Amino acid sequence: MEVIHTGDLHYAAETLAEVEHCMEAVVNAISPTTDAVVIGGDTTDHRLDAHTPAFLALARRVADIARKAPLLLLQGTFSHEPPGMIRLLGLLGERIYVADGIGQVALTHTGRWVRPSNPFAFEEGELRSLHSETPLKGLFSCLPVVNAAAVLAKRGASATAASSNAQAMGDATAAVLAGWAPINAVAAELDIATVGVSHGTARESRTEHGVPMMGMDHEYTTGMLFSAGCSAFMLNHIHLHQWWEVNGRKIAYSGSLPCLHYGEEGEKVFLRWDIGARTASFVATPSGAQRFAHFAFHGIDNIDAVVTELRHADVAGKKVRVRVTLPVTDRDNFSADVIRAALA
Repeated sequence: MEVIHTGDLHYAAETLAEVEHCMEAVVNAISPTTDAVVIGGDTTDHRLDAHTPAFLALARRVADIARKAPLLLLQGTFSHEPPGMIRLLGLLGERIYVADGIGQVALTHTGRWVRPSNPFAFEEGELRSLHSETPLKGLFSCLPVVNAAAVLAKRGASATAASSNAQAMGDATAAVLAGWAPINAVAAELDIATVGVSHGTARESRTEHGVPMMGMDHEYTTGMLFSAGCSAFMLNHIHLHQWWEVNGRKIAYSGSLPCLHYGEEGEKVFLRWDIGARTASFVATPSGAQRFAHFAFHGIDNIDAVVTELRHADVAGKKVRVRVTLPVTDRDNFSADVIRAALA
């Protein structure tokens, strides 16, 4: 199964031109061999009114994608993507599946999304029967951003007792992920590609500024994600593209599609996955995002060295920010024109 994976689009008035430029690359990459497209959350940067140009542009892109391939939209961070907003996008076509609750969905060879009778997971007999009647291409296990109580409830835990216990939340998330393993094993036996999709923070990840995630108060570990038994696990939320592999199975953040901040590491890409019943691989394709260059200097005693560094810096085609920190007593002795001239 071939799947194009992206996310963290962050549509908004102030980001519209950049995001649209990058989305053009995604839409153009969809080919007749593409079985599905996954957008893994944070399609918007904040709440958007339906009449705004940014929401209209997003809706048009969603409709464009759905005309070319089945599309799965995952609920992202509530502060970026308010609950209920992407449900509206699901009305744009039958081939759009909105995953705003914990559960599984299957994709048929004809490009139709099919949910199990119990939304959390297919029963073995149900999956076998469906596959014999309508051959399945892939089985997607979706863990979107949801209220903590929803995760606890899936595993029969008490939200009241666990509301202040991060360990209980972690245990419930681990149980949800491991709970998909048996039916994913059945899917593998039937030669159905298995995919996990989530929006959150893996403990082993690094931020787009290269900072390792520390502590245990993150949604999951890579071990918990691998325990779901998926060939491919597609992640979003962290804006840096990164991945892990065990015995041919892979977990990967696509990273953010556009580049919106100074200091972000790595090239902005979207992923083209090739997923089997037990293994997966991907190719990272540049999104054509804008590039940034950031320089920080302290004091003006070495201004000649600063000018030399800037003159030789690779800044062609990039947005450049130079931050100079100096004592207030040196303020009148410094001119930003020196910096501008070095970059001209």
